[in-house]
Amino acid sequence: MKRKIFATVLATVMTLCCFSSCALTNPDAGKDMAETVAVVDISQSDEFKANGEYAKYADFIQPVEVTKRELVAAFVGSGYNYVSQGMSYKDALAIVLESLTGFKIVVQYSMVYFLENDDAYTLDGYNTYAQSAPAGEDELTTALKYFLVNDEIGEVDGDPYTRYDMAVYTVNQSINSAIDSRESMFIYNKDASTGSGDEDRATPTGVNTQVEDFYDPDYAIYTGWNQATACGSYEAVKGSTITSRKQAYNSFINMLSSNYLLSEGEVNKVNTDGIASTEYYKVELLTQLQQQLSDKLQAALEEKALSTITADYLTSRYEEMLLDQQTKFDQDESAFTAALDAVSDTSFVLYAPEGNAGDATKYGFVSNILIPFSTAQEAALNGYKTNLENGDITEEEYYALRADLLNGVKATDQRETWFNGAKDYSYKAEGTAGTDYYGNSDYLFFEDSMTKADQYEEIQKYYGKYAYNGTVKYNANKGAYTLDANKLSITEFLTEMQNYMNWALGKEGYQNTAAAKTGTVSLNGKDLTATNGKVNEYGQNLYDDKGDIDYSSFVYYVGQVGNLTFDHKNALVNDNASYTAFSAFNDLLFAYSTDPGSLNTYFGYSLTRYKSDFVGEFEYASKLAVAQGVGTYTVCPSDYGWHIIYCTYTFDAGEVYEGVDFASYLANKDTLPENSFEYYFYEAIKDTLVSGYQTEITNKSVNRYNNSACVKVYPERYSDYTALDKNR
Repeated sequence: MKRKIFATVLATVMTLCCFSSCALTNPDAGKDMAETVAVVDISQSDEFKANGEYAKYADFIQPVEVTKRELVAAFVGSGYNYVSQGMSYKDALAIVLESLTGFKIVVQYSMVYFLENDDAYTLDGYNTYAQSAPAGEDELTTALKYFLVNDEIGEVDGDPYTRYDMAVYTVNQSINSAIDSRESMFIYNKDASTGSGDEDRATPTGVNTQVEDFYDPDYAIYTGWNQATACGSYEAVKGSTITSRKQAYNSFINMLSSNYLLSEGEVNKVNTDGIASTEYYKVELLTQLQQQLSDKLQAALEEKALSTITADYLTSRYEEMLLDQQTKFDQDESAFTAALDAVSDTSFVLYAPEGNAGDATKYGFVSNILIPFSTAQEAALNGYKTNLENGDITEEEYYALRADLLNGVKATDQRETWFNGAKDYSYKAEGTAGTDYYGNSDYLFFEDSMTKADQYEEIQKYYGKYAYNGTVKYNANKGAYTLDANKLSITEFLTEMQNYMNWALGKEGYQNTAAAKTGTVSLNGKDLTATNGKVNEYGQNLYDDKGDIDYSSFVYYVGQVGNLTFDHKNALVNDNASYTAFSAFNDLLFAYSTDPGSLNTYFGYSLTRYKSDFVGEFEYASKLAVAQGVGTYTVCPSDYGWHIIYCTYTFDAGEVYEGVDFASYLANKDTLPENSFEYYFYEAIKDTLVSGYQTEITNKSVNRYNNSACVKVYPERYSDYTALDKNR
């Protein structure tokens, strides 16, 4: 869980002005921007006066200034949003400044908190530490370092690292990011033809998300004057060269200089002494040290809150939620439907109503791969629709004509923009196709997430071993790829899908098959066994006994991943075949589906026992898949193209999860696999409880000291910005 509870502006506020490419042209701008617009000093409160609770710390707390540059940079980051929504510059600046001063209050309070509550920190200890501080180091930096340099938060190869190390690492990341942004612009301007021109395809949620508190001791700022390979885990931007990096670095240095963040002497020596020797870097580091101390406080408050979470507490919250849903869902069908649509890591459906069985016997979720008509086929289909509306053809003739078009529909890999989009996510895979990954090309995606488990989070519900289906050629001069996707008919696609899912299951040691479903296939008494395992020639029985369209006639195929055991509580745990099958299907979803609504859903589309707004063919085939259970997939057409529908989750009426055991979970949670229901429920309750406690304590500290005695504001020193209201 993120510990940055207090709503601060971006941590590296001083760099925002540089990122926005603004420059100060006023010859006195450097002096003007260095003006102090607010001073925070909580030691001026009564608690620090003689006989006050914190009197002994009065001399330890040092006043902290907020400069005009900080205010303007923070306003660039967030204040413009307020103004664009109609707020005055005066009020927007006041909100931003209050956020800045509130953050400084939290930092000062954090020092007092640890002196009061942690035996590792004392005034005598600080005085001893301060005696060895580097010459010229300001008192605030020394005080912050005292609380951070020995606070170990992890280790790399057996060597511990501290919050101070993390602050340095974060500053270096921020500076690299700033240079990266400038370098990307230079590369793009040099060759604007490298992109595909298409809107980038969605990537799976969580792609290339760095592990919280990841630290690389070898990480360094890449300037072009050094080697990128000597900068630890830093990764150069797409198309980077030594020349483009030097150009971007020099541009960054010039921007710092033009914004009076580097002196003339520092600019002359920065390439020899390094940017870490500058006052700019020291200010950035000071900001990050303050953020790390705030994080340290949030971590301490989290530990306090966690001590209150017991098995009885979790069970009580679960039972309350269950009873509330039972009462609500039995009375309001729409409330249940809305809850299904909102299912997530933190939003649970614990109960399903009996309701009206309608035309399905189970509830559940399905994922949908849509293989669309081509532009020409869609135009022809629209012509058939017009003919049908005009009475020139019958419904039977319309569906027969549509069937002819469907025979020519081809599935193609849709991941072109993962190569040629704003970011190149592709990488040439090491290993052997069919052994280490699946497919006929050497290109996979999201190398960081897939190969660097120590640094990046695992992508959930994404197996990640399905290579681009086609040929790939890289043009080094243009920095772009030429792609030729293979074209698959519906039967060829089903074979491809079955083979890949079998391969993934086999790699995990599961002896399952993806093929025709075993046994009888039926829905509400309608026997579809004849459709099982083959493409069905529909249209012979287009209408039911009532004269309505019989959508069972449109089911082309029914298959099932064999031998799956499905457990509601462990549906998202890595260690089971149903999760692997779901994850492998998701790979194919991202590779082939043109249904944007199917990408990055939790379990897919929700299906109830009630009539839905889905098109008839899709609704029937989806409910059929749900009725047959997790791992079932059905194929049907619609006016959009082919649908390959995979059942990801099912449940009956009543309590969804049985045998919930929070006592066992808490006793063994450090050794149990993540992503069980108990895991997600505990994490959701924990996050809510901890966040509430942190916010309460933090807000109390801010409210306690946010007064005229502790916070001095000088609005006249930024009146040139509030005066902008006159010109609106």
